[in-house]
This record gives sequence, structure tokens and C-alpha cells, in this order.
Amino acid sequence: MTKQKELSYLDPGGVLKNSHSEEGNALRVIDVDNIVGSFYNRVTLETDSEDSVTNAKFYLDTEQQISTVETQGDNSGSLSGKYFLLNSANNENKFYVWYDVDNGSVDPAVPNRTGIRIPISTDDPSFAVALGTSIIINSNHSDLFKAKSINNIVRIENLGLGQTDPTTDVDTGFTFTQTQQGESELLKDYDLPPQNDVRYVYNYAEKKFEVFDTSPVEVTLESSSKTAYIENISATTASTEYSFSLPDNTKRFTIRLRETDSPLKVKFQSGGDHVLLPRGTSYGEENLVTDNVTLYFETELDNRTVELIYWV
Repeated sequence: MTKQKELSYLDPGGVLKNSHSEEGNALRVIDVDNIVGSFYNRVTLETDSEDSVTNAKFYLDTEQQISTVETQGDNSGSLSGKYFLLNSANNENKFYVWYDVDNGSVDPAVPNRTGIRIPISTDDPSFAVALGTSIIINSNHSDLFKAKSINNIVRIENLGLGQTDPTTDVDTGFTFTQTQQGESELLKDYDLPPQNDVRYVYNYAEKKFEVFDTSPVEVTLESSSKTAYIENISATTASTEYSFSLPDNTKRFTIRLRETDSPLKVKFQSGGDHVLLPRGTSYGEENLVTDNVTLYFETELDNRTVELIYWV
């Protein structure tokens, strides 16, 4: 049978694997500084079916977008259900701003966009339309925009930096001007080196790609180990101790956390000292003669699964 290859405590990052690589280092990571060569503040990732990163695009966002909207007043319900399109920085959030006259208009329900409803009254003058627009945008999405109205003009400033599709009219009849265009520079379009049995995970905090070896290795079980058992143990609450009692006469075991986003603490006594398994690694013992042995473990994140394989 096979088992997942473990990282040695003498070689915790798999240093010897592809040690000739110019992009690898002693921690088995790919340092983004060596890829981009300059400062960046945003990255977009493409992943495969195994959630391994296949492509990364690194951007430098330099300016936020500022739009000016010259509104018109309502004329006997002329603005009912009318709308314009608004996007947050880098088009990460897409909205349509629509006008509900006397609470009787039909929401246009634009696909793949979130509606921002602006309640107005029949025959509201242009300054009232502008004021209502700025108030609602500020109250609902102050984390993305800063809106200010003067007379019939609404100035909408994106709080985030980056190239963004213009604020555009659909059927309101308003006049739209981009007084400042958001700007982004693509610094690097990088394809991760394809390798069999390798998984790439981007570490946002440290701005590095962590490299995990997922290849199986053949192992020969001791003649006295006749049956292998697998346990998937739910650790639903972080920093909470869970346990599993190994059957007597267990000959070997391997334990790891299924998810690779959290370390795993393993103990042999409840509340005692622990071994800290770095993210993506496993711990095992062989040639055992167990009697009344219990493993205790805890994670740093909620809703994680501990994988345990033991042989009897």
C-alpha cells in the first residue's frame, strides 16, 4: 500500500528536492521578490482542480478612479427603474445604481451585479436626486466609495487603487465623466513551473509560494502489521483538545491535518507538552508495541479534519 510522503525533521522543508532550482530556497518556497523584481500590491491567482496555483499575475495599483455624475430631475416618474453602472477598484465589486420613484418602481435586477436602490419622489429636482444618490452610496458602501453631492453633481471616488471600468449610464440620461482614471500596471504574468506531485500555495502574509510534495512512496509494512485503518476526526473548534485512543498492539501510525492552512499540535498527554507540526507536514512512529496509548491534538482554525492512519 502507499502513504503520503512525510517531510523529515532533518529536512523540514524538503530542501534537497530540486535544490538546484534558482527559485527554490531552504524553506521550499518560491520567493516572489525573485519573480517580480519590483514592488507590487495585488496578485490574482489561477488554480487547478487540486487548488494548486497554476498562474499568478502581479500588479502595482497606483491611482483610484474618480467619477462625476451630472444628474437630472425626475419628470412625472421618468427615472422610474432607470440605472447606471458602478464598479469598485479593479472591478472586484460590480453594482447598478437604480432609482425607485415613490416605492413603486421595478428593480431592473441586472445579472451579475448588486443593486443600489435610490428612493426618490415624483418630480424631485436634480439636486435632490444627486443628494439622495450620494447619501445611499455612502451609507451602504462606505468601505468602497466616497460620494459627495454639490447641486446636481455627484462626485464618486473609489477608495481602492487600480484600473477600473468607467462609471457608465444605461438609461438615466445623466452625464458621466471620469475625472481621474484608476491605474494599474501588470508587473509580471507568471506560470508556476509544472511538476508532477507538486502543489503550490500562495502565502498572502509572507508573499511567497509554499511548495508541497504530494507524491506517494511505496512502503513495506512489518510482517506483524496486518491491517491498516484510517480515521478522519473532525476538529470543529480551534484551540480545543481532541483525542483518539490507539488500539492495543498498534505497530505504527501517521497523523496530519488534511488542510494545509494551519499547524497541528500533537500530544501524548492531555494538556501536556506538544509537538507542533508545520502546515502540510505529518508525524508518525514505527515499530511500536502500544498499550493504552492516546493521541491528543488541536488546531488553530475551526472546522478542520485530522487524518490518522494506524496499522495493527
